[in-house]
Amino acid sequence: MALTTEEAKGFRRPLMLSTGQAQYSEEQLSAQWNIGRKRIRNLLDELTRLGLIDTCRSRVASVMTFPCIRQWTAADGGTVSNPFTHTNKGEG
Repeated sequence: MALTTEEAKGFRRPLMLSTGQAQYSEEQLSAQWNIGRKRIRNLLDELTRLGLIDTCRSRVASVMTFPCIRQWTAADGGTVSNPFTHTNKGEG
């Protein structure tokens, strides 16, 4: 996942990513986690349904955002806010 805007590496068509985004491949996740692509797709769909991730799939690439995370702690000790965070109705 990119904490700052940068190019995703390791992909045939790397994208410029914003804070809170990760480029992914179902094929790579399947190989890395040693489970089938259909199961990966079902897992990503369930995480999306739960509001933990948002996905955008295209012919060029697939990008995942993490609306459930408000911020990260950077290596220098500072914080990086997530522009994709969803606010809950109960929060003030």
